[in-house]
Amino acid sequence: VVLLDYDLPDMDGFAVLTRMKSNSDMAAIPVVFCSGHYEIERRALELGASAFVNKPLDLPDIVERLRAVLKHKS
Repeated sequence: VVLLDYDLPDMDGFAVLTRMKSNSDMAAIPVVFCSGHYEIERRALELGASAFVNKPLDLPDIVERLRAVLKHKS
């Protein structure tokens, strides 16, 4: 599982997610997208994110999302 933030120094998380999902070696890796930009959740899911977590991050929420993604993956 990759926990991917939207705000990155060299490119945004959408670009990273798009590259991951277009790479056959990485496409099946589940991605949990996180951001304080709540309005981007829909776009992240459309691009292939398995889940979205709002910032500020809440540890119990992240753990729950990661468990759900891993359970769905297996």
